[in-house]
Amino acid sequence: VWAIGTGKVCDPAEGNRVIAGIRAVVRQMLGDAAADGVRIQYGGSATPDNIAEIMAQSDIDGALVGGASLKPAFAEKPVGTMAVRKPSLEGATATGCRPFEL
Repeated sequence: VWAIGTGKVCDPAEGNRVIAGIRAVVRQMLGDAAADGVRIQYGGSATPDNIAEIMAQSDIDGALVGGASLKPAFAEKPVGTMAVRKPSLEGATATGCRPFEL
């Protein structure tokens, strides 16, 4: 969620609000299990300076980091500040996908 490649960073709270809204729509359409199981990632200008605040948001499940990941400063960032929430593998298939029905 966001504009990848713009160089503009979404306010983390705003990104969280948008992702929570998407999760609410999934919940309404597909139920609690789907909403709780879907992983919605922030895809904007993540940098070593803002990744910890982005990942601290309650509904942001991960981040798609583009060109910034190639910079030495990103590699030097402590891994704990960039940890992503890992989905449960309960019910996963051999491909890693959890089946659900519409």
